[in-house]
Amino acid sequence: MKSAMRGAGRALALMALLFTLPATGCAGDESPEVLVLRGNTVVIRLPGAGSGVSGQCYANQAEFMRPNGTIDLMLNNKYDMFPLMENRLLPTENVSGNKATELRADASLVTITGAEVYMTMDTSSSDSLLEGDKQPVRKYVTTAADLAADAPRSWWVPFVTTIEPRDEAYSRFEALSRNVGNAMRTAWLKSTPPDKFSTMETVTLHVTIEGFMQDGTIVRSQTIPYPLNVCYGCLVYLPTVAPGIGFESEDMQQVCGSKFVVTEYATPCVIGNDEYVPCTYYCYVCEQNKGDFAVPGFDCEKAYCPDPL
Repeated sequence: MKSAMRGAGRALALMALLFTLPATGCAGDESPEVLVLRGNTVVIRLPGAGSGVSGQCYANQAEFMRPNGTIDLMLNNKYDMFPLMENRLLPTENVSGNKATELRADASLVTITGAEVYMTMDTSSSDSLLEGDKQPVRKYVTTAADLAADAPRSWWVPFVTTIEPRDEAYSRFEALSRNVGNAMRTAWLKSTPPDKFSTMETVTLHVTIEGFMQDGTIVRSQTIPYPLNVCYGCLVYLPTVAPGIGFESEDMQQVCGSKFVVTEYATPCVIGNDEYVPCTYYCYVCEQNKGDFAVPGFDCEKAYCPDPL
């Protein structure tokens, strides 16, 4: 009888202890009522800016969201996302009625710790440059079986941002990591289709942002799918109008091979991501990397400085 009473006492004590512990969220649960991922922000760089304060990237004042992205594997092996995030919690003094000076900790402050990303393919054709059975990209791709088991393969990208209650903030992280981009580049260059330099494929990045409140509660945003176009040499910008230069093929190749870029040109915040790059960059990079193309007699100028339409 006494042992039973002692057991009941221990159970009550354990329950009391549990109720006194601070509430913590589960890392696997999404908390969109607390933390919201709005999307990928369009960022801009001032024309002519290359370094220093004026060369930094700024979120577009209109806060445009980029509906999808593009990575050019010829110029880069990663894709950077600029997430716009929202903290939907009310300030602690509004909830408790206390003044800010009377608060021990503003639990409504959210600190972002990173993002979880997994990738799916939008096609399953054996003709895909990325989805062949022996391609190195395969180990990074989440399959239908993974999704059915609710256990997608993913990678974690740490980055830190603090968001005040009822406020928004944007940051930057590698949504497509370098090792995955390198696997894509390897698959692309080893492929045999003759049109691989004019092919574009699509993958989908599924992004979830994670952080914690000041009381230790873990919060996660909703998961958003973000389509990403993958190509090799698709972001080339060809000159169309230039003083004293016509539209003959020889003139265009001369411009692209000159390694000259006008000072008014605004370098993209991330070269090889989303924004077009003058053909002068392509001619230079192509000459440096043409040994990797596995295409005998590949002509960089002919490939990236074609005849004007």
